[in-house]
Amino acid sequence: MSTQLKALSAILGGILVSMLATILWESSLFASWHTNNPIDSLLSLLGAQTEVRRIFLLGLGIWSLSSFVYILLDLRRITIHSAFYFTDRARKDVTEIVRSRVGDERLRELPATNTFLRGDPDEGEPKKFTIDYSVWGRRRTKTVYEETRVKLR
Repeated sequence: MSTQLKALSAILGGILVSMLATILWESSLFASWHTNNPIDSLLSLLGAQTEVRRIFLLGLGIWSLSSFVYILLDLRRITIHSAFYFTDRARKDVTEIVRSRVGDERLRELPATNTFLRGDPDEGEPKKFTIDYSVWGRRRTKTVYEETRVKLR
């Protein structure tokens, strides 16, 4: 899912939940909260002279929670900066291949094989697979030998 689609779904989700909260708030389910509720007591302890509509605070809380969840999901996303399959004599840039497999198929463990990386840069020679990526906001580089697997964590 693209970043724009995630952002749009988080915004729409926040709007829908806020609308549902407004409908529930105005119903009789929360009638006892309309006076002498804990939020008013807390605000009076803080010295607030104006009455703050509780639905505003509820909406703000819901919006904050949905923003926090979106940020966590976005940080978990793996970003591929570069990837190379190589020997001492030859080097193949496989960044787009790896980026599409990680992005589209949500792979977190990648095999360093000729089949997965679509070709052999130097036939008959032992190869290495190096990947430079970011996850949880941290940039990392891993190198593995041919016919092994690299775990993106």
